[in-house]
Amino acid sequence: MLTNVCYAVAGVMLTVNGDVLFGAVTEIAGVVSFIYHYLQLDLGKDRNEVRLALVIDYITAGKKMWIASHYNFFMTCNIFLQE
Repeated sequence: MLTNVCYAVAGVMLTVNGDVLFGAVTEIAGVVSFIYHYLQLDLGKDRNEVRLALVIDYITAGKKMWIASHYNFFMTCNIFLQE
């Protein structure tokens, strides 16, 4: 659950540096990940609530990775276009 602190720090840093969408999605992914891990520890791994939280965690993490990959692609293209 300590990795969720990294989500929070990264989300705040991205937002402060002007990447509001990427920062917000990172923050949301961190909150959902925290909820999933909390439920897993509190209820046990075989509960339907935990499985639902895991699916939502995968969806939000996937969205964050999709946005990050597009962000990196366009930043790379921008670097090459400036040269």
